[in-house]
Amino acid sequence: KLLYMLRTGTKKRDAENPTIVLTSGVVAAVKLAHGRFHYEYTVRAVEDHEKNLHSAILEETLRLLNFPFRTGKDYPGWPKSPHSQMVDLVDQVHGQIFGYVPGHQYIHGGIEVGVILGAIPDMDAVGMLPSMANAHTPKELLYLDQVPDYWQLITAILGQKLAPSAL
Repeated sequence: KLLYMLRTGTKKRDAENPTIVLTSGVVAAVKLAHGRFHYEYTVRAVEDHEKNLHSAILEETLRLLNFPFRTGKDYPGWPKSPHSQMVDLVDQVHGQIFGYVPGHQYIHGGIEVGVILGAIPDMDAVGMLPSMANAHTPKELLYLDQVPDYWQLITAILGQKLAPSAL
């Protein structure tokens, strides 16, 4: 019943662009240790209130099934900024180096950026990485041939941010 009721996957999508996932849930681990059943479920969301809502639903479902509930890792959301100067800078530098402006994809991942923004709330941030496939599976892969281009881009962005005119 537990595995059936706590389905994984998308919980909420963006109303304007349904390809964008705003909230999801995933089974992180299922294990039997010392005669005890352990079930780890992760809720990720762009907005913390959505994460809290789905966590409350999870807690109530577990209570109804007579399972104990304990919170563990808490990954903060990373709400979309209406206008980001860092995105503009990345676009500008990318265009200078590679001759085109990259496409943007807004996702509910980027846990690391959410953690950093939780500590430095006024910081403007972007998340970027080389192309990857099969995230969070045994077949996950990162296209290593793109890493040198990302290194070049990151060092050029830092050069722009650290240039005397930027200070």
